[in-house]
Amino acid sequence: MAFGLSPTLMDASAPLLPPELEHKIFKITALAHPKSVPNLLLVARRVHIWVEPLLWHTLRVPKFDYTRALRQNPAHARQLLAAHTKRALIDGLIRTPTWQHDLVYEILAVLSMCPSLTCLAIDRYSNRIYRTLRFLLPTFAELQRLTVHVNLLFELDADGDRLVLPRVMHLHALDRRSQAPRIIQRLGGAFPALANVAFNDLRPHEIREVLRVRLRIDTGTQTQLQIILNCMSPPPRTFTARDTDPPELGVPMRFAMKWNEPWMWADGVDDAPNMWVRAEEFLERKRRGEIAPECFWMDGTYRGGVIY
Repeated sequence: MAFGLSPTLMDASAPLLPPELEHKIFKITALAHPKSVPNLLLVARRVHIWVEPLLWHTLRVPKFDYTRALRQNPAHARQLLAAHTKRALIDGLIRTPTWQHDLVYEILAVLSMCPSLTCLAIDRYSNRIYRTLRFLLPTFAELQRLTVHVNLLFELDADGDRLVLPRVMHLHALDRRSQAPRIIQRLGGAFPALANVAFNDLRPHEIREVLRVRLRIDTGTQTQLQIILNCMSPPPRTFTARDTDPPELGVPMRFAMKWNEPWMWADGVDDAPNMWVRAEEFLERKRRGEIAPECFWMDGTYRGGVIY
């Protein structure tokens, strides 16, 4: 980061283009090549002012050195977090020893400074972490896309204080399949605006349960999910034709499958083309008859029917 650089050095490069055009060029470059942002910050003070908010748009922990920024200029860093941070991907914590929680709580404290967060993915299975996260989530009034271990959040509900995230529309539950039934039962109450959901390794009877029409708690109207993704962990097991018959799945035009690749765990909160965009395109092609009704694999990994 460019905190503390000399103003003389940062202004050494005089503008050669109209400011509006130069601003647009640097912004497009930063968005197209995020890894170039730290270098762009060093070009000139005016470029630093244009590009710095983009650097704070997405917190990718541990790749993003937010602690250094907070130490060097805490007031400025807090301002950037509050105004510009829209997405947080808490990755790499799975390799942190269970007893080493200082880093984790530091990250959660930083998240509390991001009231405008719209997308959050956190891959860490820990009651201690989720106990704090459970009370943080309702403070994110704009949260729309969420990738977490949902059952851990539900387990921390207290009497009369059940988790409700009214604006979440895209949910990826990282939980084990054995925890899916409880999550499915709570979907309508905890996520009243939910449109798209992804589970890991669901079986046919669980898929049918997710597909059914539900009653929205907030409006009292009936609703159904638009996209249901089943993220499968290889190696798969093959069921009989009876188990994969499309009519038994309810409305197959809303159901798709993909491989659950470990390095794509945050695919649900990434920019397009993310798994929701790919699923929507796949299902639209299926409605137009470009893809066979018996094919559910949206990534083209299998073309002969449904495999579980």
